Amino acid sequence: MLAEEYQMIAATSTPLPVPTVVSLAARTAGSNETTVGSNTNYTVLVTATNYFGETTAVTSSTISTSTGQVVDLVIGPSNGALSYNVYVSTNASPGQANAYLQTAGVGGVRYTLQGAPPSSGTLSPTADTGTGKNTRMEGIIPTLTGHSAAAGVYPPNWKGGYVNQSVGTHLSYNVIYTALQALYDGAQGAGNNPGAFRADPGEIVGEGGDIMRLSNDVIAQGSATNYRLFLDQSDVPGVRVGAAVSEFQNPITRSVLKMVVHPWYVQGNVELMTYQLPQTWTNVANAWEMTMVQDYVSIAWPVIDASFRYSLFFYGAMVAHAPFYSGHLGGLQISDVTPYQ
Repeated sequence: MLAEEYQMIAATSTPLPVPTVVSLAARTAGSNETTVGSNTNYTVLVTATNYFGETTAVTSSTISTSTGQVVDLVIGPSNGALSYNVYVSTNASPGQANAYLQTAGVGGVRYTLQGAPPSSGTLSPTADTGTGKNTRMEGIIPTLTGHSAAAGVYPPNWKGGYVNQSVGTHLSYNVIYTALQALYDGAQGAGNNPGAFRADPGEIVGEGGDIMRLSNDVIAQGSATNYRLFLDQSDVPGVRVGAAVSEFQNPITRSVLKMVVHPWYVQGNVELMTYQLPQTWTNVANAWEMTMVQDYVSIAWPVIDASFRYSLFFYGAMVAHAPFYSGHLGGLQISDVTPYQ
């Protein structure tokens, strides 16, 4: 069943596109940063990953670094990707054969490379290692980002009503407000995409760290968020500390979105999910649903030796009847300031 959950989130039948390197820049290290050292050549390769594999790498232009510097990287996102791996080469002839893994699982689109570049270890892949497979269904993230439509699984532009894969900041009030307004106004309804019409999502789903940083905003902003804390006399001997955002009120529709921390989500990705449409559509009861030929079935196989064998099967796929009523936020940062991560 965990395999099913991975499929519902990120599976796709076709390989993910290779990301791009938007920029690579060397600068003087701050007091809280570790320098990369002095190299006449510094080249970065970036791959996109999901639960199932990794794409080939895109290669940046080569820059020179000097003593006391670090390198800031900006990644151009890959539709449907969960995170990115960063490889570094300092060879005079940079390439995949000379680039070793420096950082895996980068969720944001901005990253600061620090410390001595690796001279051994894992090399960047020369071929896609399984990001797509024709026996997989189309998950939420590939569908919302438009990867599934680009592959011909869905009609053109059959994707999220709001998609921002290069947020470049932590999950904050403004990021969510922008997405909610765009979904309500149908900002991406041009062309063949019907767009959302008065979309009103019911859940915000993401990784624990990203949701936690939203909670930190509540604490940091204090009176700016207009909340009050009450303590009864009976509570004084054992005050519970800490804060967590469990619900988020839509400032446009006044409805309340549930904040869901998904245990298998990867840092950098958040979904604004709509399950029931705000108005009636013919033959569309659910925006998302599993269409099953065979629901879960357990089989106890005949005993033929000194072991007992069981199998668990289902045969079906998730269908996005109206993805444009949901939205995707990608490229969320752990840190908004240098060093980026």
